[in-house]
Amino acid sequence: MALMTASPVAWTPDPGGLRQVVVMLRDSACGSTAVQAQVYERLRSLAQHAEFNNYLAYILARGPADGRSASAPTAASASAEPRDAEAVGVRQAAGLLLKNNLKRLYNSLQPPVQTYINGELLSAIGDDSKLIRSAVAVCITAIVSEAGLQVWPELLPSLMRCLDSSATFQDGALHALSTICEQSPSRLGEDPSRPLDAIVPKLLYFLQHPAPSVRSVVVHILSQFLLQLPAALTPHLPAYRDALLNSAADPSPDVRRRVTAALRVLLDSQPAVLSGEAHLSALVSTMMMSSADRDASVALEACEFWSSIAPGVTPAVRPFLRRLLPILLDNMVYASDDIAAVDASVSADDAALPDRPEDVRPFFHHSHSHRGGSSGGGGVGTDHSPRKPGTSSTPPERGAGAGYDAADSGESDVDNDDIADDDDAFGEWNVRKCSAAGLDALAHKFGDELLPHLQPLLEERLTDNSRWLVRESAVLALGAIAQGCYKGMVPNLPHLVPFLTRLVADSYPLVRTIACWSLSRYARWLASRKEDALPAAASVLIARLTDSSKRVQQAACSSLAVLLEAAGPAMQPYLPALLPALTAAFDQYQARNRLGLYDATSTLAEYIGYPALADPSFSRALLAPLVVRWNMLVDFDMDLLPLFDCIARVVRALMDRAQPFSAPLFSRGVRVLNNVVVRASAGDSADGDEERVLCALDLLSAVVTALGPQAEPLVVVEPALIPLLVAIGDIAPAAGAARSNNAARHASSAACGVLGELARSRSPSLLRHAKLADVLAVLASATAGGDATAAWSLGEVCLMVVQADGASAADKAALLTPPLSGILPPLMAAIVARPAATFASGDEAVTAAVTLCRLSWALPDPVAPALCEVLPLVTAAVAAAEPGRERAEAVHGLCVAVGYSVADAPGVAAGMAGFCELAADFGMTPEEVDVVPVVATVLSSWKAATGAGWGSFVTALSTNVRAQLGDLYGL
Repeated sequence: MALMTASPVAWTPDPGGLRQVVVMLRDSACGSTAVQAQVYERLRSLAQHAEFNNYLAYILARGPADGRSASAPTAASASAEPRDAEAVGVRQAAGLLLKNNLKRLYNSLQPPVQTYINGELLSAIGDDSKLIRSAVAVCITAIVSEAGLQVWPELLPSLMRCLDSSATFQDGALHALSTICEQSPSRLGEDPSRPLDAIVPKLLYFLQHPAPSVRSVVVHILSQFLLQLPAALTPHLPAYRDALLNSAADPSPDVRRRVTAALRVLLDSQPAVLSGEAHLSALVSTMMMSSADRDASVALEACEFWSSIAPGVTPAVRPFLRRLLPILLDNMVYASDDIAAVDASVSADDAALPDRPEDVRPFFHHSHSHRGGSSGGGGVGTDHSPRKPGTSSTPPERGAGAGYDAADSGESDVDNDDIADDDDAFGEWNVRKCSAAGLDALAHKFGDELLPHLQPLLEERLTDNSRWLVRESAVLALGAIAQGCYKGMVPNLPHLVPFLTRLVADSYPLVRTIACWSLSRYARWLASRKEDALPAAASVLIARLTDSSKRVQQAACSSLAVLLEAAGPAMQPYLPALLPALTAAFDQYQARNRLGLYDATSTLAEYIGYPALADPSFSRALLAPLVVRWNMLVDFDMDLLPLFDCIARVVRALMDRAQPFSAPLFSRGVRVLNNVVVRASAGDSADGDEERVLCALDLLSAVVTALGPQAEPLVVVEPALIPLLVAIGDIAPAAGAARSNNAARHASSAACGVLGELARSRSPSLLRHAKLADVLAVLASATAGGDATAAWSLGEVCLMVVQADGASAADKAALLTPPLSGILPPLMAAIVARPAATFASGDEAVTAAVTLCRLSWALPDPVAPALCEVLPLVTAAVAAAEPGRERAEAVHGLCVAVGYSVADAPGVAAGMAGFCELAADFGMTPEEVDVVPVVATVLSSWKAATGAGWGSFVTALSTNVRAQLGDLYGL
């Protein structure tokens, strides 16, 4: 292609070259892969040519014209340019290429080329085609993003002039401003000429523009200014506030939606401008009016306001409650758009209908380890359930209990991700759900103050037998207020709960669904009524487990799990009915609901637990359907992963009662691990391998934890286990290095945890294994890298070695000294990095201190002197740990460390006051009680060492500490 060299001011394309570019742009839309590949290579080579971007700008601004016209355009010629779809498509393709080139190359273009492109873009900003105006806007934004405004001083004045021009030029200029605000707002703020001082008043004026599209984009631009460049709006905030409030009743739904969103942004970012009583009242009134808007997008935007009311706004809402609550209740009735879907749902018994693959959410492993976190080690915490226990404030259209726990937090906290993943109309975050969440939030803000306004409305709706959708929405409201208005609702529950239990068996599936959920929201009260309400609720929920509707099945399953959490062992009398129902459900459920069934089964095991499930018939009935399912699935089946998770939780709960089932579980866990490691060693992998490793390790940990020393026969017949654990654990980098990836880090931590569980059970296979030195090295490396589980496990292995018979003390020291010397500096650094007042259970400093103190018990020579150097910090950190076995061992090790230096009083004098405070708060668990005599010995030695100074030392302690020392230790 021949490209002409032309004047930078009056550049004109070569007609032949123009035709070639146009043809290539047209061919780029061809469906042929071969043609597209040829076009791509040709365009890529042309992109290096100095004038190629001029051609693209020319085509974008003037149209293809097949190269017939190369003269400067006039208004007439521009308007006469062909507007057919093919021509617009060519121009769009030119704009896309130009935008990409400008983002990469604009600063390297010659000034004449920049000037030409700038001029062409400005000439086309008012093009008749909205698609072309949009393409021009993104090209302008690419230049601004790459080079800033100072290299194009004519841009903003030109856009301002466009705002005073025709409708298309106004639209093009506003589109350009909007795109710049979204993608490069900082460029507008860095211009020393302060262009926004002139733009903002103009935009405020345009809020009264007759065209709805203009008003809508202006609101959007000003909102972007408020978020990204608030200083530009500061002088105009009162005018902006008033303009928004005046625009709330705009005829255009799109404008109303954006105004509502902008008011929320204004309240969040500039609350002072709305702090006056009149303005707050106007804001609340506007939001209430918008919540009742006929347009769902406007109502949804407004209803979000009620879920996040700031404390300063709460008093302004109070006068509106009487009018607001009926609006929210009306919104909670299924919208007319959903009626067809509702009708289809009502008539469908779909329990036998297989789920589509896209209906089933992916499974992600959750840690359920007991290692350290609950017993003072500061390691991985215990997370019994991937489902939050309080249930969501939103309706369980395809699942109750969606990620919300108002009982624990005292606040409404809806997890939209758990709600918005459904395939049907009920799955989307909509006005109904948002209104329910808003009612929940208001219940937490105002508590029982809502009930005088709500109760008459709910009674009317609950007794409306002619409109079941209205009745269903009232049941939803009862669930939404359950947490916030609990105290005021309690007197009503004796007659309300029987009503809900009847609705759980209603003829309409959606009513049964919402009744299950609402009933579970009062689980705390049900658990307290063991003679009447609890049996009734348990019976109806158990019956609904095998409902003919998949939606009801899931709601019943999740609600039953919530009731199990609340009532715990009080649910034991219902095991004879519940366990067969769970078995039947396993035979009936499809893939999606089976995940909820796994959760309900493991929740039953955890919250009824041992010894209630010690009856062999109960434990067999609980595990039998899981084992049946287990035997149906092959190792690489992704459905096996949630089953691994469920069985691990059940095994932990059953403890040694799981032993009859444990051998095949343990063997398969090792086999799955081996398969993944073999694939990885060959440079191969399969989808889900990361989750397979975590689930298999969690199951192995559960079996060892449950069986303790009885797990040893399982370990003996799996010689590959310990080498596998070492291989998986050995990915932890040296201290201070960044982790390579989260999956490897989690796998390493989990493998280290299993090694720790084996050591805790005093496994002879681990103690005598040829790789024991490698085990210690892996745990030390992971500990130095900040892995709390590895730190706990290292302590367990070291104590196992020290307390074992057979080897000499010198041999034990030779084995343990190398790994301990490597972790001592980073753990000491973690202890001294922060002041003692900031220590909290589970944090890095507490974990480091507990680990080192336990290691001091195992091997005091290298550790004890270091601990005594910072004894005040160490005692404070150990005191912050949770009472339990690990803290007891840490205090024992600390006593060993202090005993090394107690004869040299100045060496530990600074920390003994803290040691006495720790001792005064010690002995809270059976494991700690066993260590009290050791603590008493150290305190007696310290008293003897201080001699006459003991009296003044004790006087300086608090009264409570002195009293505890006397009561516990006779001092």
